[in-house]
Amino acid sequence: MGLHIPGKTYLVGEYAVLLGGAALGLATSPCFEVSYGQGISLKSQTHPESPAGLYLNRHYPNPSQDILAAVSNPYTGGFGKSTAEYWAAVLPNMVGNNQNFSDILQEYRALHTGSGIDLAIQYFGRVTEVVPNKAGSEPDFDAKPDADFKSHGWLFEGLDFSVIATGHKIATHEHLAQLDKSRLHPLPHLSAEVCKTYVNAKEEDFLRALQEWVLALKALNLTCPSSLEICEHLKANKDILIAKPCGALGADVILAFYPSEKKVAVSEYLQSHSYQVLADKSSLHDGVKSEILKKRDYILKGDASYVG
Repeated sequence: MGLHIPGKTYLVGEYAVLLGGAALGLATSPCFEVSYGQGISLKSQTHPESPAGLYLNRHYPNPSQDILAAVSNPYTGGFGKSTAEYWAAVLPNMVGNNQNFSDILQEYRALHTGSGIDLAIQYFGRVTEVVPNKAGSEPDFDAKPDADFKSHGWLFEGLDFSVIATGHKIATHEHLAQLDKSRLHPLPHLSAEVCKTYVNAKEEDFLRALQEWVLALKALNLTCPSSLEICEHLKANKDILIAKPCGALGADVILAFYPSEKKVAVSEYLQSHSYQVLADKSSLHDGVKSEILKKRDYILKGDASYVG
């Protein structure tokens, strides 16, 4: 049966959220799959200092206590692996104790320095909008961002995208630990503009605003050279309107946007150049929230606390 947790990709805002800014995230298949009751220790699959490891050590401190679950990973890196493991750890308690997402996010932030936005994208699914609830305020470089979340469908009938894995990966936590957040001050305004044009379904304005975001990250040296090279190669194809690096330093994923009518031609181009395409707009997933509604009883079987 399995519980499906979508992969996540930032459409925009991966650095803006560090200052409490707006963002859009894509939740797509292929999914991480959690199989409860498989006789496999979840602790043995997670790093003790990862969010999932910290959660398990807090709630199951006895060496003989654990959750029995296997987590299969369809990706070679990135796409929300650590938060997928966190979902595997928290869901039995969340469902059994009738916790809501705010409860989960609060504990995640108490355990971990991350913003929890990745967690939200996987939970709310599809195109998740991160809406700051302190609009217009100056960025607080020390505060964890507070936001509301909305799940949208793909709003542009004439526009498609491909999620392309680069094969590269950086240590995100190390990168963020060394990052001077004061450099990011221009970004929340730019990401807010992309979000506004998206929810208003203004395709031309959306593409313009997204291109400004791409150029801003490049100007701030927040895009790694390998991804810049890939983007230049992709843009050599006249059907590709924007190539947008995603995540920390844009290292592991590129989003290529193109007219829906050019999908076959672009797909053939990407295949002929051996690009690893993992998803498109047809791959959008409804998220963990939907999985809970469908598989509540199955999740409760995961509360197999004692392994020895």
